[in-house]
Amino acid sequence: MAITMSLFGSDTITIGGRLLLNLFSGETGKVTYQNDLGTVKTGKDGSAIFIKNETGYQATLEVHVIRGSADDVALDDYIKTYISAPEKYVLLNAVIAKPFGTGAGTNQGTATGTVIKTDKLTLNNGIPTKNVDMVVNLDGDSEQAISIYTYVFASTTRAIA
Repeated sequence: MAITMSLFGSDTITIGGRLLLNLFSGETGKVTYQNDLGTVKTGKDGSAIFIKNETGYQATLEVHVIRGSADDVALDDYIKTYISAPEKYVLLNAVIAKPFGTGAGTNQGTATGTVIKTDKLTLNNGIPTKNVDMVVNLDGDSEQAISIYTYVFASTTRAIA
């Protein structure tokens, strides 16, 4: 029985063409989907209707950056621009790239290390959907040092290559 390995590192998040460099430790970005890709309705005698749900491609991206950093200022500008004139806002695109290795690779039959691939999620046509919360904590909680941004994108595509 073969063991499957997956080695991760060097993830990147780009929003509006800006590569984010001031990410916080731990979970720095998360994509979630609120809707199903399809619906099944079963009827009499086992007949069924299968319906594709286009809203299943809509995704929410949450990003954690260091408060006061250059990325914080840039992402805050996206919110200010949207609020000031939503009808003129240029929709954002984002890319999350997660390179990974398999732990085994070959070069002419000789083991050489790892085969690298990238799990790339492209998010299209997004807007900021929430203001940034603020935490004040006198006990030194590190959560007060981050800004959390939330965007919703109309569609996504995923590629592993």
